[in-house]
Amino acid sequence: MRLKPLAVLPLVLTAPPAHPCAPVFDLSATPEYQNLDFATDIQPIFDVACVGCHGFAGNLDLSATQSYANLLNVPSANPFNAMDRVEPGDPAQSFLFWKINCSNPAALNWGSMMPIGGPPLAAQDQARIMDWIREGAAAAKDPLRVFRHGFEARPPQPPPPP
Repeated sequence: MRLKPLAVLPLVLTAPPAHPCAPVFDLSATPEYQNLDFATDIQPIFDVACVGCHGFAGNLDLSATQSYANLLNVPSANPFNAMDRVEPGDPAQSFLFWKINCSNPAALNWGSMMPIGGPPLAAQDQARIMDWIREGAAAAKDPLRVFRHGFEARPPQPPPPP
């Protein structure tokens, strides 16, 4: 009995599919912001990009008098996400960070990327928000602090959520 040779199939390697929350921008090249003040460094970003929809009404009021209290350690209103809106010290566990930096939050049933209907926040604004969260989401600057962690490079950007 004569055996037929097996066909040799080419091996095709494909990259795994991109994570739905691939970052909009690689923030590692942006300057590191330190000792941020919420009212002067973060709120102006909200005033320009967010308050048009999230001001004075709705599920999330980001107006100047309400935003800080509505963000820190407050659970996300999204039923498919158990993160707090802002988890001080941890951008990877802060829903706000992913809403502005996730390229496709709808794939995780997290709604639209913010700001909705417009371009994403500039990389510098995203980095400022990430750094503010990372350093503890303080309401005001620490007048005695000069450097957060010496002259080290920017800490890495958080990995996408699972």
